[in-house]
Amino acid sequence: GALVTAAGALDRSTGIITVIFSALTSAATRSRTLDNLLSLATLATLGPGPVQASWFNASTLHLQLPPAHLTGICIAWRASRSTAIGVGEINITFRDPATMFEPGSGDVYGGEAHVHMGATEGSLSVFLSGPRDVGGCQQLQLDAGRMDGSWDGVLRWTLESSTSINTTAGTPPRSNHDDLDTLMESTSSAGKAIVSVPPNMTSANTKYTFAVRLTNCHGNFSESKLVANRFRGMVPGVYPTSG
Repeated sequence: GALVTAAGALDRSTGIITVIFSALTSAATRSRTLDNLLSLATLATLGPGPVQASWFNASTLHLQLPPAHLTGICIAWRASRSTAIGVGEINITFRDPATMFEPGSGDVYGGEAHVHMGATEGSLSVFLSGPRDVGGCQQLQLDAGRMDGSWDGVLRWTLESSTSINTTAGTPPRSNHDDLDTLMESTSSAGKAIVSVPPNMTSANTKYTFAVRLTNCHGNFSESKLVANRFRGMVPGVYPTSG
Protein backbone atom coordinates (compact mmCIF):
# COMPACT_ATOMS: atom_id res chain seq x y z
CA GLY A 1 0.00 0.00 0.00
CA ALA A 2 0.89 3.66 -0.22
CA LEU A 3 0.05 7.06 1.22
CA VAL A 4 -2.57 8.46 -1.14
CA THR A 5 -2.54 12.14 -2.08
CA ALA A 6 -5.14 14.18 -3.97
CA ALA A 7 -5.08 17.58 -5.63
CA GLY A 8 -7.48 19.53 -7.78
CA ALA A 9 -8.15 22.70 -9.73
CA LEU A 10 -11.21 24.75 -10.55
CA ASP A 11 -11.70 25.56 -14.22
CA ARG A 12 -13.24 29.01 -13.92
CA SER A 13 -14.48 28.99 -17.50
CA THR A 14 -16.73 25.96 -16.87
CA GLY A 15 -17.19 25.80 -13.08
CA ILE A 16 -15.78 22.27 -12.90
CA ILE A 17 -13.41 21.10 -10.17
CA THR A 18 -11.19 18.20 -11.22
CA VAL A 19 -9.70 16.15 -8.38
CA ILE A 20 -6.98 13.59 -9.18
CA PHE A 21 -6.02 10.86 -6.70
CA SER A 22 -2.60 9.17 -6.69
CA ALA A 23 -4.28 5.74 -6.41
CA LEU A 24 -7.37 4.07 -7.86
CA THR A 25 -10.56 4.46 -5.85
CA SER A 26 -12.88 1.51 -5.32
CA ALA A 27 -16.00 0.84 -7.39
CA ALA A 28 -18.06 1.28 -4.23
CA THR A 29 -16.62 4.77 -3.75
CA ARG A 30 -17.44 5.75 -7.31
CA SER A 31 -21.07 4.67 -6.82
CA ARG A 32 -21.62 6.81 -3.72
CA THR A 33 -24.03 9.71 -3.75
CA LEU A 34 -22.53 13.14 -3.31
CA ASP A 35 -23.86 13.38 0.26
CA ASN A 36 -22.02 10.17 1.12
CA LEU A 37 -18.86 11.12 -0.74
CA LEU A 38 -18.07 14.66 0.46
CA SER A 39 -17.90 16.00 4.00
CA LEU A 40 -20.62 18.28 5.34
CA ALA A 41 -18.17 21.19 5.46
CA THR A 42 -17.25 20.76 1.79
CA LEU A 43 -20.89 20.44 0.74
CA ALA A 44 -21.60 23.72 2.55
CA THR A 45 -18.69 25.45 0.80
CA LEU A 46 -19.61 24.23 -2.68
CA GLY A 47 -23.33 24.99 -2.20
CA PRO A 48 -25.97 26.08 -1.51
CA GLY A 49 -26.79 25.35 -5.15
CA PRO A 50 -26.78 21.78 -6.54
CA VAL A 51 -23.40 20.12 -7.20
CA GLN A 52 -23.03 17.20 -9.59
CA ALA A 53 -20.28 14.56 -9.33
CA SER A 54 -19.01 12.29 -12.09
CA TRP A 55 -15.98 10.02 -12.37
CA PHE A 56 -13.83 10.31 -15.48
CA ASN A 57 -11.91 7.23 -14.36
CA ALA A 58 -11.02 5.47 -11.11
CA SER A 59 -8.61 8.25 -10.07
CA THR A 60 -10.27 11.38 -11.50
CA LEU A 61 -13.36 13.04 -10.03
CA HIS A 62 -15.25 15.90 -11.65
CA LEU A 63 -17.43 18.21 -9.55
CA GLN A 64 -19.74 20.49 -11.54
CA LEU A 65 -20.50 23.53 -9.42
CA PRO A 66 -23.79 25.44 -9.48
CA PRO A 67 -23.91 28.94 -11.02
CA ALA A 68 -21.33 31.24 -9.44
CA HIS A 69 -23.87 33.16 -7.37
CA LEU A 70 -25.03 29.88 -5.76
CA THR A 71 -21.68 28.63 -4.48
CA GLY A 72 -19.47 29.82 -1.65
CA ILE A 73 -16.22 28.54 -3.16
CA CYS A 74 -15.03 31.96 -4.36
CA ILE A 75 -15.65 33.52 -0.96
CA ALA A 76 -13.77 30.64 0.70
CA TRP A 77 -10.89 30.95 -1.74
CA ARG A 78 -10.54 34.71 -1.24
CA ALA A 79 -10.56 34.15 2.53
CA SER A 80 -7.76 31.61 2.14
CA ARG A 81 -5.73 33.96 -0.02
CA SER A 82 -6.05 36.79 2.54
CA THR A 83 -4.45 34.76 5.35
CA ALA A 84 -0.85 35.16 6.45
CA ILE A 85 0.11 32.08 4.42
CA GLY A 86 -1.75 33.36 1.37
CA VAL A 87 -1.51 30.08 -0.54
CA GLY A 88 -4.70 30.66 -2.49
CA GLU A 89 -6.02 27.13 -2.09
CA ILE A 90 -9.01 25.55 -0.42
CA ASN A 91 -9.39 22.02 0.90
CA ILE A 92 -12.05 19.59 -0.23
CA THR A 93 -12.57 16.85 2.32
CA PHE A 94 -14.23 13.46 1.94
CA ARG A 95 -16.68 11.92 4.35
CA ASP A 96 -15.13 8.46 4.86
CA PRO A 97 -11.60 8.39 3.37
CA ALA A 98 -10.62 5.12 5.09
CA THR A 99 -13.04 3.18 2.88
CA MET A 100 -12.43 4.93 -0.47
CA PHE A 101 -9.93 2.37 -1.73
CA GLU A 102 -10.08 -1.37 -2.27
CA PRO A 103 -9.96 -3.47 0.93
CA GLY A 104 -6.59 -5.07 1.35
CA SER A 105 -4.81 -2.58 -0.89
CA GLY A 106 -3.02 -1.04 2.06
CA ASP A 107 -3.62 2.44 0.67
CA VAL A 108 -3.90 5.14 3.34
CA TYR A 109 -5.68 8.42 2.65
CA GLY A 110 -6.24 11.35 5.00
CA GLY A 111 -9.30 12.63 3.14
CA GLU A 112 -8.11 16.03 1.91
CA ALA A 113 -7.63 17.42 -1.60
CA HIS A 114 -5.98 20.81 -2.08
CA VAL A 115 -7.83 22.71 -4.80
CA HIS A 116 -6.13 25.46 -6.77
CA MET A 117 -8.12 28.30 -8.28
CA GLY A 118 -7.42 28.35 -12.01
CA ALA A 119 -6.92 31.51 -14.03
CA THR A 120 -9.63 33.10 -16.15
CA GLU A 121 -8.69 33.78 -19.74
CA GLY A 122 -9.58 37.13 -21.28
CA SER A 123 -10.61 40.40 -19.71
CA LEU A 124 -13.44 40.85 -17.23
CA SER A 125 -16.04 43.27 -18.58
CA VAL A 126 -19.74 44.03 -18.20
CA PHE A 127 -21.89 46.51 -20.15
CA LEU A 128 -25.21 47.83 -18.88
CA SER A 129 -27.66 48.77 -21.64
CA GLY A 130 -31.23 49.99 -21.77
CA PRO A 131 -33.39 52.91 -22.91
CA ARG A 132 -32.18 56.38 -22.05
CA ASP A 133 -35.77 57.73 -21.87
CA VAL A 134 -39.04 55.96 -20.93
CA GLY A 135 -42.60 57.19 -20.60
CA GLY A 136 -44.85 57.01 -17.58
CA CYS A 137 -46.46 53.69 -18.56
CA GLN A 138 -43.50 52.02 -20.25
CA GLN A 139 -41.42 49.18 -18.85
CA LEU A 140 -37.76 49.99 -18.18
CA GLN A 141 -35.63 46.96 -19.11
CA LEU A 142 -31.95 46.84 -18.22
CA ASP A 143 -29.54 44.28 -19.65
CA ALA A 144 -26.11 43.47 -18.18
CA GLY A 145 -24.07 41.88 -20.96
CA ARG A 146 -20.68 40.31 -20.42
CA MET A 147 -18.02 39.54 -23.00
CA ASP A 148 -16.28 36.43 -21.69
CA GLY A 149 -19.32 34.15 -21.27
CA SER A 150 -17.56 32.06 -18.60
CA TRP A 151 -18.94 30.49 -15.42
CA ASP A 152 -16.88 32.76 -13.21
CA GLY A 153 -18.39 36.02 -11.98
CA VAL A 154 -21.25 37.32 -9.84
CA LEU A 155 -23.47 40.26 -10.81
CA ARG A 156 -24.51 42.88 -8.28
CA TRP A 157 -27.25 45.38 -9.19
CA THR A 158 -27.76 48.71 -7.41
CA LEU A 159 -29.79 51.89 -7.74
CA GLU A 160 -27.17 54.58 -7.24
CA SER A 161 -29.34 57.69 -7.27
CA SER A 162 -32.61 59.33 -8.26
CA THR A 163 -33.00 63.06 -8.92
CA SER A 164 -35.83 65.28 -10.16
CA ILE A 165 -35.91 66.48 -13.73
CA ASN A 166 -36.90 70.13 -14.06
CA THR A 167 -39.93 69.82 -16.33
CA THR A 168 -43.59 70.72 -15.97
CA ALA A 169 -45.13 70.91 -12.52
CA GLY A 170 -46.66 67.79 -11.09
CA THR A 171 -46.43 65.29 -8.28
CA PRO A 172 -42.91 65.38 -6.82
CA PRO A 173 -40.86 62.17 -6.92
CA ARG A 174 -40.82 59.85 -3.96
CA SER A 175 -38.25 60.47 -1.26
CA ASN A 176 -37.26 56.78 -1.25
CA HIS A 177 -37.46 53.78 -3.53
CA ASP A 178 -37.38 50.85 -1.14
CA ASP A 179 -39.28 48.59 -3.54
CA LEU A 180 -36.82 49.42 -6.33
CA ASP A 181 -33.88 48.69 -4.02
CA THR A 182 -35.53 45.37 -3.15
CA LEU A 183 -35.88 44.56 -6.85
CA MET A 184 -32.17 45.22 -7.39
CA GLU A 185 -31.29 42.96 -4.44
CA SER A 186 -33.55 40.12 -5.57
CA THR A 187 -32.17 40.35 -9.13
CA SER A 188 -28.65 40.11 -7.73
CA SER A 189 -29.56 37.14 -5.51
CA ALA A 190 -31.07 35.32 -8.49
CA GLY A 191 -27.99 35.95 -10.62
CA LYS A 192 -30.09 37.51 -13.39
CA ALA A 193 -28.52 39.56 -16.17
CA ILE A 194 -31.80 41.27 -17.13
CA VAL A 195 -34.17 43.26 -14.94
CA SER A 196 -37.48 44.90 -15.86
CA VAL A 197 -38.49 47.89 -13.77
CA PRO A 198 -42.28 48.46 -13.77
CA PRO A 199 -43.59 52.04 -13.88
CA ASN A 200 -45.09 51.83 -10.38
CA MET A 201 -41.60 51.43 -8.86
CA THR A 202 -40.43 54.76 -10.25
CA SER A 203 -41.57 58.37 -10.23
CA ALA A 204 -42.42 60.54 -13.21
CA ASN A 205 -39.95 63.23 -14.29
CA THR A 206 -37.11 61.57 -12.42
CA LYS A 207 -33.59 60.63 -13.49
CA TYR A 208 -32.33 57.25 -12.26
CA THR A 209 -28.74 56.02 -12.21
CA PHE A 210 -28.39 52.24 -12.18
CA ALA A 211 -25.14 50.33 -11.76
CA VAL A 212 -24.08 46.71 -12.18
CA ARG A 213 -20.82 45.15 -11.00
CA LEU A 214 -19.36 41.84 -12.15
CA THR A 215 -16.91 40.31 -9.64
CA ASN A 216 -14.85 37.18 -10.31
CA CYS A 217 -13.33 34.67 -7.91
CA HIS A 218 -10.09 36.63 -7.65
CA GLY A 219 -12.04 39.68 -6.49
CA ASN A 220 -11.41 41.60 -9.71
CA PHE A 221 -14.44 43.48 -10.97
CA SER A 222 -15.91 45.43 -13.86
CA GLU A 223 -18.64 48.03 -13.39
CA SER A 224 -21.04 49.76 -15.74
CA LYS A 225 -23.66 52.48 -15.17
CA LEU A 226 -26.72 53.71 -17.02
CA VAL A 227 -28.79 56.87 -16.59
CA ALA A 228 -32.49 56.53 -17.47
CA ASN A 229 -35.08 59.31 -17.44
CA ARG A 230 -38.67 58.46 -16.47
CA PHE A 231 -41.04 61.06 -18.01
CA ARG A 232 -44.68 61.61 -17.21
CA GLY A 233 -46.01 61.31 -20.78
CA MET A 234 -45.37 58.87 -23.58
CA VAL A 235 -41.94 58.55 -25.14
CA PRO A 236 -42.44 57.57 -28.80
CA GLY A 237 -39.01 56.04 -29.42
CA VAL A 238 -36.53 53.90 -27.50
CA TYR A 239 -32.96 55.10 -27.38
CA PRO A 240 -30.67 52.29 -26.26
CA THR A 241 -27.39 53.13 -24.68
CA SER A 242 -24.64 51.40 -22.72
CA GLY A 243 -22.04 52.46 -20.22
